[in-house]
Amino acid sequence: SNDGLRSSGGAPRRLAGRAQKTTVGGNFTRQLKKLRDRIDNTHPHYIRCMKPNAELVPDNFRSTMIIEQLRYAGVLEAIRVSRVGYPQRYPHDQFVRRYGILNPKAIKNSRSDNDASSSLVYAISRTVYEGVLGEDEQKDEHGHLDLHNVGIQVGNSKVFLRSKGKSK
Repeated sequence: SNDGLRSSGGAPRRLAGRAQKTTVGGNFTRQLKKLRDRIDNTHPHYIRCMKPNAELVPDNFRSTMIIEQLRYAGVLEAIRVSRVGYPQRYPHDQFVRRYGILNPKAIKNSRSDNDASSSLVYAISRTVYEGVLGEDEQKDEHGHLDLHNVGIQVGNSKVFLRSKGKSK
C-alpha cells in the first residue's frame, strides 16, 4: 500500500489515503534534518595557511608576522589553555591499553573499559602519592582520592592527564 508514502520536492504525497501537497515548512524541516544528519556525521579538520612574509617570496620567514597571524587566529591562546589544562586525553579503552601494564591487577576483574580505566587511575594515583609525592593519600570534599594533585581526571568518555612539570 502507498499510504503514508512521502516524496521529496513539491510533488503531492499520499497520507492516510488522500493526496496532500508538500508545504514549504515541511520541505524546510526535511532539509534541515538532512543537513543536521550530515553535519553530525562529519569530522572536519582545518588547515590554517600563514603568510611567511609580506612579499610572499619562498624561504623567507618573518617570525613576527607569523606570530601575529597565530595570535589573531587564536591559535596561541588555544595552545596556552591546552598547556595549563589537561593536554593529554585518552579514550578509556586506549588508556587501559597504554597504561594497563603499570598495574595489571587493577584492571583484571573489570567489566568494562570505563571500570578498568577508573580502577587503573586510582591504583596509579595511590602509587604516585606514596612513591613520588611521599605523602599520604589526599581526599577531596566527598572523601574520594584527590586526583587533581596527581594530574589525572576521569571523564565520561576519556581520561585526562596533565604533566606536573612547568615548561618554559
